[in-house]
Amino acid sequence: VASGEDILKRSPKLLMPVVLAYERRLRRYGDTPRGVFWKDGDWQRMRYDILVRVFDDLAL
Repeated sequence: VASGEDILKRSPKLLMPVVLAYERRLRRYGDTPRGVFWKDGDWQRMRYDILVRVFDDLAL
């Protein structure tokens, strides 16, 4: 089992494919929902609505 320190040391390498994927999407679709892998604005709003309900339920 990897320690937390080991994971942190490997994080840049592990996250690089994610960074590159988001950079490609942002170049292709710009500052839009599709630029961050969301289908469209409706899906983005639905995602935020769900997150708001989750946090409301937690009474933070």
